[in-house]
Amino acid sequence: MSVKYISTALATLFCLMSAHAQYSVDLPYQEVKVTNENGKAVFSGAPSYGAPGQPKLPQYVVTFQIPSGTNTDNVKISVVNPVEKTLAGTYYVAPAQPPKKSIDTEANEYPEDAGVYEKNTFYPESWTGKMSYSKKRDRELVRVIVNACKYNPVTGKIKMLSGGKLVLTIDNQDGSTTYAPSSLRMASSTVASPVRMASSTVASKPAYVIITTNEIVRASTQLQKFIDQKTSDNYNVVVATENTWGGGIGDTASDRIRNWLVQKYQSNVLNIKYVLLIGNPHPDSGDVPMKTCYPRYDSLIKKREPTPTDYYYADLSGNWDLNGDSLFGTFQSDFGNGGADQEADVVVGRIPYYGNSTNLDKILTKSIRYENEVSCEWRKQILLPMEPSSASQGGFYLGEQVKTDFCVPNQWSYYRLYDEYNGYAKQVVPEVASMNPLPERLSCEEKDVLNTWQKDYYGAVLWWTHGSYTGAADVFSTDNTKYLDDTHPSMTFQVSCYNSHPETRDNLSYSLLLNGGITAIGATRESWYSDDTYYAKTGYNCGLGYEYMGNLIVNGLPSGDALVKAIESVIINDCKQWDNVIMFSLYGCPDMKLNIPSEMPLPPSSLKATPISMDKINLQWNEPENSNATLYNIELKVNNGKFNRIASVAAGVKNYTITGLSSNTKFHFRIRGSNNSIYSTYSNIDSTTTFGNCAKGKYISASSNKNPPKAAVDDNTSTIWTASSNYFPQTLTVDLGIATEIANSEIVFKRSGKIGDGYNYTIRTSLDKITWKTQINNSMNDDTSR
Repeated sequence: MSVKYISTALATLFCLMSAHAQYSVDLPYQEVKVTNENGKAVFSGAPSYGAPGQPKLPQYVVTFQIPSGTNTDNVKISVVNPVEKTLAGTYYVAPAQPPKKSIDTEANEYPEDAGVYEKNTFYPESWTGKMSYSKKRDRELVRVIVNACKYNPVTGKIKMLSGGKLVLTIDNQDGSTTYAPSSLRMASSTVASPVRMASSTVASKPAYVIITTNEIVRASTQLQKFIDQKTSDNYNVVVATENTWGGGIGDTASDRIRNWLVQKYQSNVLNIKYVLLIGNPHPDSGDVPMKTCYPRYDSLIKKREPTPTDYYYADLSGNWDLNGDSLFGTFQSDFGNGGADQEADVVVGRIPYYGNSTNLDKILTKSIRYENEVSCEWRKQILLPMEPSSASQGGFYLGEQVKTDFCVPNQWSYYRLYDEYNGYAKQVVPEVASMNPLPERLSCEEKDVLNTWQKDYYGAVLWWTHGSYTGAADVFSTDNTKYLDDTHPSMTFQVSCYNSHPETRDNLSYSLLLNGGITAIGATRESWYSDDTYYAKTGYNCGLGYEYMGNLIVNGLPSGDALVKAIESVIINDCKQWDNVIMFSLYGCPDMKLNIPSEMPLPPSSLKATPISMDKINLQWNEPENSNATLYNIELKVNNGKFNRIASVAAGVKNYTITGLSSNTKFHFRIRGSNNSIYSTYSNIDSTTTFGNCAKGKYISASSNKNPPKAAVDDNTSTIWTASSNYFPQTLTVDLGIATEIANSEIVFKRSGKIGDGYNYTIRTSLDKITWKTQINNSMNDDTSR
């Protein structure tokens, strides 16, 4: 599957008149594919969506940038000269299901909407869906949903939008010209229409704002060093305590912090790039709290389910309480034009502070060390533990898409832990059992994840499972974070519920930030997923995780920027998707970056380990073209141990034999290239077992005995069997007990050139001790061991 991760469409000026202006893009703006699988339509290339019970059809977003100050009542959208392609065959398009909480395990089927499924007409009626508006400083955006397909449930036919133009028109009330052609300029690679940006005076040096309290400033011994580090990074570091932003707790504090940020941002006094919150995040009693919002509040149902969020401090251009009901951030009344939106103005991170200055200083020190580390090649590897969320959602689909779309094309190493058995469905998962190659581990339990995380370094970790305040089911828990290597911390995205619960002092995200992680992104409340298996651009928890990892791996963005871009890229259709967007909060410094060298050598490929004796294994591999490696470092681990380097060979060498190994022991091997202490990612891991002595301990007899027959097969080369005379032939017989496949045999001669010694031998096998078959007949009269 090909993924265009950042759309780059150059819009055309379609028409320019005195009374209105128009922009257009050619359609289709994004390629969508439809396949027929046993009569069911399967869509790829764009996320699918529908109201519960209505056909679930693919859609994508086209974003236009419009002149600052445009009256949105005058903005119109249309599809001009649409080209509709009716697909051959008939299809069934299943009804959409409502999003599920990540604590839900049962998939309750929502029935077909008879008002749609019983009508002999194509649905939806229009090729365009909802328009939404957002603002970032002087940049005003219009997001338009395009319906890529229409479906007639009665005939089973599908129409695809295969041509035409998507046209945005701005009508001016006073009839004046909006702007002249010479004022056009390219705005952003993610925006379809380039328009003139209003001029403004912004402080040139980007600001790094730290929001905290006087008490924390006094208590920390490392904050000044952190400030010095950011200053050396060419940021204008501003530390704002309650003396500056106003103080208080809970909602009072959160509103005062945001108001201060808005004033500094919108007045251009500070060119704010990053905001780091250091304080107690408790939404009710914290001194630097998360804001309590109500994204899912419905004025008819009137059910209040609050979601604490730090996104309140990132989106500074809109009014988060548009209707003045004091229920901030509701999707129904506060999202969109003039309100909250998915276009963050600044990038926000947080270091929770629960009264322990030692913990804060540890995190600050680690952040400085991480940023200044020189050898960062180890970070080019991701850990992917995936658990099923329901009988129909295996989780592993997310890991496979991240692997296929991001890791493989960008030479990232990966380690997958998938369950072969879905406990909710009570059956083996055939897609996992038949993978080629199989997941690196066909088990995903907490002990497996801990063991894997301890024994290697991972720059990023993405998991999917049900969650709680201090745990991710069968994946990880707060109690196990203390066993992780904090000198090689990971950037984590946890597709789970509650992992960033701010009221819980040992919540899993904070515990990871304290030990084992450099940044941790998790949900403050119940997050929402779908049973879909396509994640790009979707507003579900798994879609955010997918987009975030793409921004880290493909685009190399800092952690906070990667989250902001993920939020900007997803489609938000309902309150639950909006809930997801604001609840996934970043713990850690928002500017932390993987900093993987761009000139890394390429890793070897197709590593194959082959046993050749009881103590020798031969390795063979392919060397990539233009590898840029000068050495290949060979690493070995025994059973479930840790990898250690055992040898290095020069570039150009493509095989190596390891000697002195234990017999009948499983060994795992991997190789990576190096050049002046810059390392490639690792090759594939290949495993094999040295030959074992299947005769040891079995019943053995001989035609005559001077020394006992068992001495011939006791794995001790200092003991031997000898016959009682020099007459030939002499025989040695081993009863293996059961039919056994023998891969190899080895004969070791103890004496050389002695009269009466025999070097000719025959090896025969039998299943019944009656009929014998000759396997080896050696007539070479020498004492060479074989």
